[in-house]
Amino acid sequence: MQQIKTLEEGLDIFKALSSEVRIQIIKLLIENPTINLNELATRLNITNGAITNHIKKLESCGIITAVTDTSGHGNQKRYAVTLDKLVV
Repeated sequence: MQQIKTLEEGLDIFKALSSEVRIQIIKLLIENPTINLNELATRLNITNGAITNHIKKLESCGIITAVTDTSGHGNQKRYAVTLDKLVV
């Protein structure tokens, strides 16, 4: 749970959540915890560069975090939603 006490404290999160694409990314990550960036980009019909920019914004404000998956061939970076609740 992340608690926001002042407007300034929450600006980065509010900006991150103002994008419909980023909301869709969060939904897809919750529904498909093993999805990777290429799959996200394909499902959202956007480029890998665009998905990377959206991921960086979500990660920088603590909504998602990188998880390294070593179960397959080599290491693969995936992302997981870290917030279960946001209190404003």
